Amino acid sequence: MFKDESQFVNIIKYESQLNINYKKLSDNKIISANQTNFTLHDNILSKDIIAKVDNLKNDVLKTYTSSLILSSNEKIIRSQNIYDKEEYFESKLNNEYKILIKKNELFEVEHYFKKVGFDYIFSPFHILNLHNLKVLTKKKQKTLKFPFKTDVLRPYKMCSKSPGI
Repeated sequence: MFKDESQFVNIIKYESQLNINYKKLSDNKIISANQTNFTLHDNILSKDIIAKVDNLKNDVLKTYTSSLILSSNEKIIRSQNIYDKEEYFESKLNNEYKILIKKNELFEVEHYFKKVGFDYIFSPFHILNLHNLKVLTKKKQKTLKFPFKTDVLRPYKMCSKSPGI
């Protein structure tokens, strides 16, 4: 009988290094977790990186790829606040807040990883929000105060092969 196997691959680009973290799951249990690091020499995605991600995708049919945007230009604003829609892309964080990132920065990330292709691109604020929701749930919302109260992880963009949220 076939097991329900999936794999999650997260790629993070730093100034001079690229990290690929990947976990294989079988029947919702982590069966392996690994990391590969690459040194970046220029602003072009190397063939080694592309080959590594392609091999991971070919290894498990249900492979989902993501990246984390590391930008100091991200902003969190209240949902009702007005912003320049020509300059910024928005992602709803929860019912009260949304995240803004400059469209050109999002384009740069998408363009850099075009040959890899992402299912999701996340903001660190998405991860922080999800973590706090889990903490609040575990503590039954006793004393932890944090402005992000509701909703779940929502990526900036989903590519064409996205499983959907």
